[in-house]
Amino acid sequence: MENSLKEQIQKEFMSLGRSGSHREMITLCKNYLEDKAILQDQFRVYLYRAIGNSYFYLAEYDEALIWHQLSLDSIDVKDDHLSVAKANVGLGGCYFHKNNLDKATLCFETAISEFKELDDRRGAAFTYNWRGIIYNEQGKLYESLEVNLLAFRGAKEFNIIPLLATVSNSLGLIFFHLGDSEKALHYYTLAAGYNQQTKNLMVEADILNNMAMVYRRQERFDKSIDIFNQAIDIRLEHFPGDIKRLGHCYSNLAEAELNSNKIEDAMRHFINAVECYNKLEDNLEHLQRQYCQIAIAALQMDDDELALEYLHKYDENEKILGTEINKDLYYHSYSVYYSKTKQYEKAIDTLQKFTEIQLLDAKKYTKKAVEDINVRIDFEKKQAEAELYKVKNVELVEANKTKDKLLSIIAHDLRGPIANIVEVMKILVDEGIDEVGTNNILADLLKDTTEVYKLLQNLLAWARNQIHKIEPEFSEICMDNLANEIAKQSDYIIRNKELTVNYSTTTNSCAYADANLVSFIVRNLISNAVKFTEKGGKIVLTTEQIDDHIIISVCDNGVGIPEEKLNTIFEFSTNKSTRGTENEKGTGLGLLLCSDFAKLNNGSLRVNSELGKGSCFRMKLPIMKD
Repeated sequence: MENSLKEQIQKEFMSLGRSGSHREMITLCKNYLEDKAILQDQFRVYLYRAIGNSYFYLAEYDEALIWHQLSLDSIDVKDDHLSVAKANVGLGGCYFHKNNLDKATLCFETAISEFKELDDRRGAAFTYNWRGIIYNEQGKLYESLEVNLLAFRGAKEFNIIPLLATVSNSLGLIFFHLGDSEKALHYYTLAAGYNQQTKNLMVEADILNNMAMVYRRQERFDKSIDIFNQAIDIRLEHFPGDIKRLGHCYSNLAEAELNSNKIEDAMRHFINAVECYNKLEDNLEHLQRQYCQIAIAALQMDDDELALEYLHKYDENEKILGTEINKDLYYHSYSVYYSKTKQYEKAIDTLQKFTEIQLLDAKKYTKKAVEDINVRIDFEKKQAEAELYKVKNVELVEANKTKDKLLSIIAHDLRGPIANIVEVMKILVDEGIDEVGTNNILADLLKDTTEVYKLLQNLLAWARNQIHKIEPEFSEICMDNLANEIAKQSDYIIRNKELTVNYSTTTNSCAYADANLVSFIVRNLISNAVKFTEKGGKIVLTTEQIDDHIIISVCDNGVGIPEEKLNTIFEFSTNKSTRGTENEKGTGLGLLLCSDFAKLNNGSLRVNSELGKGSCFRMKLPIMKD
């Protein structure tokens, strides 16, 4: 091919490249490839590379990779260092955007070696910038700074304006990560000025994204969100195939929205980032960060289950990776979860782990970064400790109330009946009493002993639940058997008040619960019904099935419960319990235990009552499934 024709074609290519007419460039190059008359081996390599670069600028990296590889494979002369170097730069850029950093690094190292062989400082400068970008991606900030400064000197020496724009942007990003926002903004502004001359939209989107990160750090969230959206609009319109950087933009935008309490927007954009990263190779590192951020957003939306789902996804990825990625954010997410769910001791523990990792990372960089992190961590830790103190204080107050109530029960309700028993026994031993008198005394003695026995049962059950936290033993419970057993146990107190007790059921289904706990609940409910029902009254015990639950009801036509007491009837308050129709005593422990035990069996206890007409307690338990 004549040199004049080659120069003409290259000028045409340069003109199309400056105007961003990459599709036209691809079409033109492919037309030349079909023209056998003008095609030579060296020029064919040049055309392959031009097509690869055009696809690269269109962010169609799979296509670009094919043509750059074709360019490398078509180099016939082994000592054609320049062509080898340029082909490797093209391949490295494609691998970087596909998130294959290992292959990208190998290509750039090869290119640098080839440029050094040629003493081509201009070509080396471009490649140093690429190498610095990878170092930055890997968190090797000082290595990135070193090679980017080499790139900056080369760009200055040859006045390469496009390279000055990208290197200035890279330097800004390094200083941003080193905690120096002022210096970062200086370099971003410098980059924007250089890019005004070349009007490279891809670089513009990068600069906008990076500037917005500084504003986000400065808590100028509205400005940050606006600029992130500008960067995203450019990428979606001109470079929809640049999935990696689009994912970064979505993730950065979502973090700004999360900080400004725009939770639903943040969640949507975190999900957009995940969708982008899922299309990348070696994407787990990027996904780990998003999973933690989504967990935090979910917690702010009061969706604890979704938060745990994404934290578990992090755990699954960590097993695949075999290494810890973004572990500081992981611990921070869990500290938020534990704080929200009032598990403050765990919150402080995970916050401490978060602190240790943050400080370890910060010490690699600047004193200012360490100070900033220390201030933030100290504030968050104090918040968690304050919340823990509040909870512990509330728990202490409740514990003291419980202690006082328990001492009151022991001092009054337990001591009184036992003292009566002692006195009665003295009378029987010391004084001569006829048979009728003895029978009356024994009847009173039996009544007092029965009350003490019931009280001791409740006290022991309550203490066991408080100290050991009872673990139910679930099994099949058929209500006919349970009702007959409880009826026998309650026969004496029922006959003594001449009450009628009816039992009916509309189901053959059985409950799935702890038989002893359910028996305790029903026995206490019947005892209460007896206590508050006048002589000759009626108690009805029924079981029925509603959906996938068994409903056990104990209803009476007794005195009923005042409306003001209904809301606190299942609480362990300092109020004395109400005496029964025949002055029967109680402690208030029974109903508290009934409610707690129902919950332990995955059920609930509810009450309806009307003063003067009676009460109805309904316990809901899960059904025994096949």
